[in-house]
Amino acid sequence: MPGESSGAVDSPTSRATAFVRMIAGTPSTRAKYSTENFGRPAENSASDLATTGHSWATLVASIPECTLQPAGDMQLLSWIENTALSTYIRESGLAYPTVLTLHSVGMGFLVGLNAMIDLRILGFAPKVPMASLTGFFPLMFAGFWLNLTTGLLLLAAAATHHLSDPVMYFKFAMIIVGMVLLRQLYTGVFRDHSDPEAEAAAAKRRALAIASLVVWTLAITAGRMTAYTFYRFWTWK
Repeated sequence: MPGESSGAVDSPTSRATAFVRMIAGTPSTRAKYSTENFGRPAENSASDLATTGHSWATLVASIPECTLQPAGDMQLLSWIENTALSTYIRESGLAYPTVLTLHSVGMGFLVGLNAMIDLRILGFAPKVPMASLTGFFPLMFAGFWLNLTTGLLLLAAAATHHLSDPVMYFKFAMIIVGMVLLRQLYTGVFRDHSDPEAEAAAAKRRALAIASLVVWTLAITAGRMTAYTFYRFWTWK
């Protein structure tokens, strides 16, 4: 290409790397990487675009060897996303906030009560009898089923976005681990011990409580991050 330097990119991966570094840098670095790798400086403002006629689309077109394609077939996800129910949830001014609110309520019951029990196990509020906490487990399991139902609805409303995001799969994994830990707390510590305060169960309770707090923190953080992650599983072609 005319104007290319000796360091010009010569492979799909290096072309993509140069392009990413160009668009993420300062005006001076954008001009540098654009000139070195694409043979012309990139515009830094709207006025540059008007006077030069160059655009980011022009620079993207200069790397045709590098195309980003989602791994796997997206037709099923697209079909789910465009069903009548998914479309209604996504576009309705009432349905989406209602489902999202119920999802938050379910998370409050599941994670909030779980965290309360974990903290009691770790020594907070020692005057609260441990045995009295067993009554919260049905509420936590109800919160899980509410979360699962509303979560599936929210997932269907944006299936192609969420199910191509690796952070979402990390969230799923943390939820599974969290529920396993919750079940172990219920069956292995509370339900099967006549005296939950017994020292024999103390070490197991503390380990489960710490693991539970960490896992649910990661699950909630991952859930929030899915609103800001824009990358996907991509394959280089």
